[in-house]
Parts: sequence; structure tokens; C-alpha cells
Amino acid sequence: KVFERKSSSFEIQRSERGRPFIESIHKFDFNLSHHNQLVCIAGTFDGQIGCDTMEYRINNEPKESIESLTNLLQGEFTKNEYDFILNKSKDEKIRFCHFYRIWCLKESYVKWLGCGIGFKLSRLNFCIETENFDENNSQQILFDTKLEIDNKLIDEKLRFDEQIIYLPDNEQQIITLCLSNRNTCQPFIELTIDDILKGCTPLDENIHDEEKWWNNFQGKKLK
Repeated sequence: KVFERKSSSFEIQRSERGRPFIESIHKFDFNLSHHNQLVCIAGTFDGQIGCDTMEYRINNEPKESIESLTNLLQGEFTKNEYDFILNKSKDEKIRFCHFYRIWCLKESYVKWLGCGIGFKLSRLNFCIETENFDENNSQQILFDTKLEIDNKLIDEKLRFDEQIIYLPDNEQQIITLCLSNRNTCQPFIELTIDDILKGCTPLDENIHDEEKWWNNFQGKKLK
């Protein structure tokens, strides 16, 4: 709808680092992430964008303590981040939320860079201004978090947008974007698969043997 073109006219390629992009549309960037039941996708016409998401259940007994989880990944956090996760609250739910916030912030920046796991996460130090979300405001977006790299505040005019999607059964999904601060701050919109596929056209409208392709794919042996 945005490009006023048939969906079948788009060709998705990958950069040398494996980052997907749409061929022939050089001023548009997109990124996606998924965890459990939600897939998040974000796009921009102004610079690059990085997206990351994680789901957590606030009423379920965690498989491991927050101390154990954080210690396992301690080499990825700075002392400041470690303190934010473990020492800002005694409430285990909040501590897990702080952990996922920091992790999604780091991943969103690395995905904005487009370099994947090749970037050492401990170089990133996120300075959290607003410690907690307002559970009574489902549309709330936090955008005041700052980033230091190698102990220096970055000069790039970046913004980090953080939002929580409140799901049934007390599940929550945190979504974080890294993008240019020239972009407007907008909440995510939930779409069903029918919404996404509405108006889409096949890659080749003259070919109707999709079932044959699927059966052939299903018959292939796993390597």
C-alpha cells in the first residue's frame, strides 16, 4: 500500500552481512524480529532501522533466577546495566523486565548497524532514564534512553523507542526500535495474517502449481 505497487514486484536481497533489503527501493529500510507468537516489523524512509522483541510471562515461575540468567551473560553487560537489572528493584518481575529491556536495546542497535553477532555487546552501555513502564498505559513509548559506546555518549542522532504489548494470560512482549530521531514516535499496530496478505499477489500470477511445489518441498530429506 505504501509503495502503490504489486507485492509480487518486490525482490528481497541480502547485504554482504546478511541484512535483508528491498531491491530497487534504496531510500526505504526495514527490519524484523520474532519471539514466540509475535513477529514485529518496522520500516523507515529516513536512515536505517533496527528492531528486536522478546516475550516474557510475569506470573509464571521462571526456569532460572534473574541472578543466574544475568551471570550467564554477564560478559555482555556493563556494570551500570548489571546494576539496573539487579539492584533497582526487589520485585522479580521488574528485574526480568529490566533484563529484557537491556537485551532488546543492545540487539536493536546491533541490527541497526547491520553487523549481527560480530559486535561486542559489552561495548554498549545503555543509560536508562525512565526505569519502568506504566502498566495502565498500553500505548506508552519510552524514548529517553541514551547510549554510550566505549564509555562515550554517541554523537549519532539516534533514538530508541521501547513499547510493551500486553497479551492474554499476563504475557508481555517488549519491542525496541533503534532509528533516526527525525522519525516520528509511533506505537505498533497489531495486524493479523489476513491483514498482511490482503491485496497481495503471487510471485508469478500465471503459475498455479503451488501445491506441487509444496509437496516437492515436503518430500525433501533433511540434511
